[in-house]
Amino acid sequence: MKENTTSRPFIPFPTPLVRGRFIKREKRFLAHMELESGERVIAHCANTGSMRGSLREGAPTLMWDSENPKRKYTLSWKAIQLDNTWVGIDTSLPNALAAEAISLGFIAPLSGHETIQRERKISEGSRIDIYLTDGAGADCYVEVKNVTLVEGGVARFPDAVTTRGLKHLGELIKKVSKGERAAMVYVVQRSDGRSFIPADDIDPAYGARLREAAEKGVELYALSTEVSEKGVVATGLLPIQL
Repeated sequence: MKENTTSRPFIPFPTPLVRGRFIKREKRFLAHMELESGERVIAHCANTGSMRGSLREGAPTLMWDSENPKRKYTLSWKAIQLDNTWVGIDTSLPNALAAEAISLGFIAPLSGHETIQRERKISEGSRIDIYLTDGAGADCYVEVKNVTLVEGGVARFPDAVTTRGLKHLGELIKKVSKGERAAMVYVVQRSDGRSFIPADDIDPAYGARLREAAEKGVELYALSTEVSEKGVVATGLLPIQL
């Protein structure tokens, strides 16, 4: 699959960043951390998934300090380091990275559209992450998922049972059944994934639905990245094994 590697999509982390170590997660939205000074703090966690494999006590972390006194928790958790590999945990970042990757032609099959819209409403109560159009009817509906689970060099999704993910696949299947174009982009926010597969042992229904989507014409892409203290950069496309 041909890619444009001359300009790699990059989303920087906001600054200032604060270093710490992970202690525990609470109620999904909160993470207890220990700063380098030894102070214990609570950071907001913008990841509602299970984060299976990523919640390692004592692991180094990066947090953004909003320096906003109006926020209850001024720190936001951005990444955790596992076995010398930074893992991006912010689920708001993949949509921006995927949109930039498409804009730069980094995901070649999705390039060439004049307009890239984010969070477009496609039905009552439903929005698509990215909508591509060139004004001539060659539209494409793109859903983006964040991937942090990598085991044995294999990136997997989901990391927990996801009824919402099933719904999104169903919406994409409906689009292609009407002759329209639709795609799934899995953004792997870590550099140690060499391929991508659905996590059938975690959510067999999602794996079955994903295979159905692929058979019916929904395009699938897995975007590999490298996470650093500066941010997240796209590095290529991973092979997908169904």
